[in-house]
Amino acid sequence: MKASKAKSCDRKIQKINYKAIATELHEADWSKCLNAHDVNVAVDEFYNILFPVIARHTTTKCISRSQFVLKPWITPGLVRCMKHRDKLHLDHKKDPNDIVRKSTYHRYKNFCNNLLRKLKRDYEKNQLENNKQNPKKLWKSIQAVIGNHSKHSPATELLNNNSISSELINNCNEYFSTIGSQLADKLLKKLNKTEKQLARNLNNKLFTSPVQSFFMTPTDEVEVGKLIDNLKIDSAPGLDGIRTAVIRETKREILSPLCHIFNVSLATGIFPSYWKQANLIPIYKNGLKNTPENYRPISLLPIFSKILEKIVNSRLSKYMETFNIISNIQFGFRQNKSTEDAVELLSRRVVENLDMGRKTIGVFLDLAKAFDTVSVPTLWETAKHKTEVGMMAIKEWLDNNLLTLNLNKTKYLCFHKTKASEPKIDLHIKIHSLCNFITCNCESISQTTSIRYLGVEVDDNFTFQNHIKNLSKRVRKLIYIMRSLRACANNRILRLVYTSLCESIITYCITSWGGAGITLMIDLERAQRSVLKVMMKKPFRYCTSKLYTEAEVLSVRQLYIQKVTLKIHRLSQDIKPNSENKRRGINIPIPQVKTSFAQRFPAFRYPFIYNSIAKLSKGKIIRLTIKQAKTLTFKLLHSLSYFQTEELLRIVS
Repeated sequence: MKASKAKSCDRKIQKINYKAIATELHEADWSKCLNAHDVNVAVDEFYNILFPVIARHTTTKCISRSQFVLKPWITPGLVRCMKHRDKLHLDHKKDPNDIVRKSTYHRYKNFCNNLLRKLKRDYEKNQLENNKQNPKKLWKSIQAVIGNHSKHSPATELLNNNSISSELINNCNEYFSTIGSQLADKLLKKLNKTEKQLARNLNNKLFTSPVQSFFMTPTDEVEVGKLIDNLKIDSAPGLDGIRTAVIRETKREILSPLCHIFNVSLATGIFPSYWKQANLIPIYKNGLKNTPENYRPISLLPIFSKILEKIVNSRLSKYMETFNIISNIQFGFRQNKSTEDAVELLSRRVVENLDMGRKTIGVFLDLAKAFDTVSVPTLWETAKHKTEVGMMAIKEWLDNNLLTLNLNKTKYLCFHKTKASEPKIDLHIKIHSLCNFITCNCESISQTTSIRYLGVEVDDNFTFQNHIKNLSKRVRKLIYIMRSLRACANNRILRLVYTSLCESIITYCITSWGGAGITLMIDLERAQRSVLKVMMKKPFRYCTSKLYTEAEVLSVRQLYIQKVTLKIHRLSQDIKPNSENKRRGINIPIPQVKTSFAQRFPAFRYPFIYNSIAKLSKGKIIRLTIKQAKTLTFKLLHSLSYFQTEELLRIVS
């Protein structure tokens, strides 16, 4: 009987009594933790209290399959309906020639399935409507409707097709934990230096003048409390198994010991050893699935370690920004800067060189296991020659910082304006390392005609043809989502999904590639219209102008014009237009360029577009705030036809 009962309990749910945990933690004696001056001892004492309390008030309950709710919209009556449908199916299979049984089964099956679909649709409508004021719950409901439950599959092939053994796991751990040191040791052996010697040499080069001191200011319960409130509730737990929900519900009770641990760590410069241990999840990248090098290791650290990391990060970031330690062209992971700025900088510099008739080569580097090998103590005669000289300096810096180039992914582009100006020979760019440039056997970088740079497909003549083609494919994939959602979502939610999924894809770095030729852009705009037609339940040949009007959205080209206008408007707030410019509605001077090629790109196109919009608005936009300018630009562009929009971009000599 016991075995039978255990077999039926194949659904498990975990229940946590947060109130009881909080009460017991409130009465706990934290003195051993609060009096500890060794951060590792303090963490041990903290967990000695926390672990048993959570365990005492956490229960796991088994629910039999018959009692388990299959789907929220499936009622007990519907379950009986489904069972009767299945019974009729069995009767029909026993005697498939019986016309009565066949017709009865098919009639009842259609009734049952239609009822299932109706109840599911009604449930989804209710969920979307009830969660419309809660963005997080609303998006979860939307994902449930469209079936967006993509999860990384387990690395079964890496672990020998489910035959998981401790030896296989240890081999993977050994690879992921030693690959960085192996690459670093290889470089150190080549340089015949130790890591400390490299650090000392680099410090002598960098720090030739006094530097402002840096102090890790202590944290307090207010800061830690805010960080806990901002934690993602669905974050996976680390090795300690403690989830965000538990930390949030017991925040008041654990704030004091947590602050003590954090402050001891900040004061001593020691990060708790237990919080360095992680659950490692291998995520497949490409190549063979049975080798560790084709996987990206994701480390699931304890949530407490993430809080301490945020505390340290806030102090480091503030210090580096205050004293301008970070380069102005470092765009990633910084406030008011983005990868769009990096793509735009690349575009501007290449186009300026090509417009002046200069030969231009771009080398795109990829580092092998960069985060695993970065040294902790250390903190482009011809265009070909200049490139190799530059690469030699880069190679020296990388070696001194124990970073290794991934030559399989490091490529270079020979930029050119036209097919006629394209280099006809392979330049064989080499990575020299203190050698004779002519007779050396140094490794070479392979040439390519296009490369993916920060999510944008850059080609050697800057047409962005491949990027726009890829965008069209990505946009068309959203048709299925709209078709799944339109049956149960209202227009407001559909427009929200369109803006979040489709428009966000289209507008990424659009200020760099949005000036591409009309023949290249048309395919992307057709993909956009396909999504809108499905969303609005319109026929295939529905009028384009009516489609954009009813959907209340801008076309791809109009989105480009709007983004450029707002970008320049932000930069022009401090410019005082003279009376002539004010009268004509022109605010920004247009730079002189030599070629029509350069007229498609930011330096020329940006002020031209802004002046066109300023003229169209009769100068009104100049005096508006960013929010007002966005509203005005949308209204102006939304009223234009396809050809009127293209005419707005037409440059008259």
